[in-house]
Amino acid sequence: MKNSHAFIGQSSQQFIDRSIAYEMSKGIHTNRVGPEPKELADWMSGSRYNVKAFSAQGVGTRNNSSNINDAIGEANANGGGIVEVPPGTYYIESSLIQRSKVYLLGSGSGNTKIYLANGANCDMLQTYNYTADLAAMTKSSVFNFGILGITFDGNYANQTAGKGLTLYGSGYRLEDVHITKVWSHGLWTNYNPDAAVAMPTGAILEARYCDVEISFCHGNGWLFKGPTDSIARGIMIHECGNENG
Repeated sequence: MKNSHAFIGQSSQQFIDRSIAYEMSKGIHTNRVGPEPKELADWMSGSRYNVKAFSAQGVGTRNNSSNINDAIGEANANGGGIVEVPPGTYYIESSLIQRSKVYLLGSGSGNTKIYLANGANCDMLQTYNYTADLAAMTKSSVFNFGILGITFDGNYANQTAGKGLTLYGSGYRLEDVHITKVWSHGLWTNYNPDAAVAMPTGAILEARYCDVEISFCHGNGWLFKGPTDSIARGIMIHECGNENG
């Protein structure tokens, strides 16, 4: 069985560097709204927003939802950047809201954990405007983002609703992510591309999934409805069901 935490001994930056090297060796190009692999290193060296500067705490059971969302919101408002989530366990009581041009960067899925508090009964993370985008099936309002080096623990024994990550968007990447113990689906992805936008030549990708583990979810492990032009490698889904779909 594949060890999805093969990169725990490395920093998330080293993990990303290896991923970029792999993609460049294969000549893989990204979607029109996302950075090329060779450009991701520039993103990683750009503006950084540490969640602890927004009073998030990686110890205890204090609610960190607004603190992490404030960091994501400020990065987005300033044109994008990296939101750093240092090692620790961060309790949340409401959904984290992922926004365009923001990379949520943990310290490795074995080191940084987002934990859903008892009775939160919500999705752990949603893309901004997710419900409206999904209902209208329009071109997404969220693009060019990433979630890297984080475990999401849904604490399903103490919930009556909620999914793990619900993503409607394009030009994004999930890398070294573990989604576990979610009441419903672990990962739900969807996207309706805008056919009116001219596509550049070459291989076009709308999403990347690399070293993602989904385990012990009471819904489907991964409910995939797009984006279709994607690359997935090193995916492990186990001990998931469809009781709470």
